[in-house]
Amino acid sequence: MFGITIPSAVSQSINPIFIIIFGILLGAYSKFSRDHATIKFVLGILTMLICFFILYIGCLNANMEGKVNYMYLITSIALMGLGELLIAPLVKEQATILAPKHIRGLVMGIILLAVFIMIGSPVGLV
Repeated sequence: MFGITIPSAVSQSINPIFIIIFGILLGAYSKFSRDHATIKFVLGILTMLICFFILYIGCLNANMEGKVNYMYLITSIALMGLGELLIAPLVKEQATILAPKHIRGLVMGIILLAVFIMIGSPVGLV
């Protein structure tokens, strides 16, 4: 990137940086309203769609060695972080609203376990 060789381990810090940046911006400028929950969810899905489209375009633009410009990765991870910030709180809120009171904690635990299995497990996607 800009003629500088960046180790691949640095890529692990891209998502947390954008989560912090977008989290501050969304927290400062967006107050929760049930009227806007559907719009936020749709925007989250659209940002994820654009994220994967950028990754697809990056794959199409790979050179003969299979190398791709680093900006595809940075842009897609930034959009993925934004989509995550738009979708995750709404899913958790809906789970607490829709779950019966006596198993509300169990439902939240299942949601967090599902997120861990999909995103945070050492094995990767199951």
